[in-house]
Amino acid sequence: MLPNRFPDAGEALEYNTVDAALWFVEAVRAVWHCTQDDAWLRQLYDALADMIAWHVRGTCYGIGMDEDGLLRAGEDGVQLTWMDVKIGAWVVTPRRGKPVEVQALWYNALRVMAQLAHVCGDTAGQQRYGAMAVQACQSFNGLFWHEAADCLYDVVDGPRRDGAIRPNQILAVSLPYTMLSPTTAQHVVATVERELLTPYGLRSVSPCDPHYRGRYEGDPTSRDAVYHQGSPRHGFLYIYAE
Repeated sequence: MLPNRFPDAGEALEYNTVDAALWFVEAVRAVWHCTQDDAWLRQLYDALADMIAWHVRGTCYGIGMDEDGLLRAGEDGVQLTWMDVKIGAWVVTPRRGKPVEVQALWYNALRVMAQLAHVCGDTAGQQRYGAMAVQACQSFNGLFWHEAADCLYDVVDGPRRDGAIRPNQILAVSLPYTMLSPTTAQHVVATVERELLTPYGLRSVSPCDPHYRGRYEGDPTSRDAVYHQGSPRHGFLYIYAE
């Protein structure tokens, strides 16, 4: 895993993130794509392969590959996705199970690893990562399509489906490797545009959602409680999200 926070004064690193390692794989791919520096890539390949192996076996905070080939994550009292606000013991946006963007990043990482394995001469690894990606893709498309909303579920957790329309699903369209057909991707983009797009960025949840709060204001606790319940993301702080 990679830490998501480096505290001051020599305190212990914090590793409560499910996506940092997966973004690192994508970052390596992006750098290699621009530089075509195979020697540099070979220096990192074993570490990347070890990271994927740990995710398959299972690592901290319930993060690990499920039998369906998708990546589960979460335990009580821990916030692992980028929607990570926690007030005391209250995790404001609990997304325990299989968050949609994590599956998109996992699939992308597997496809990237198959590509990098080919470059590094790891034939067995190339085949293994390719087969894992195929399984993940099949499982994802069977579990995540939200027919009534014409988009993707935000989180799948066993029989539970979180139908909140959030921007997380757009990563399933925008990463270099996608599990979606062109038609499905178009539906996702159309729904995100209709429900979430503002002149300032994407809302963090649809205004039609009962949890939507369009005003980011008040004391720190009040602001944190609505931080991922409507305000556009990312880059700037907006007081009004209507």
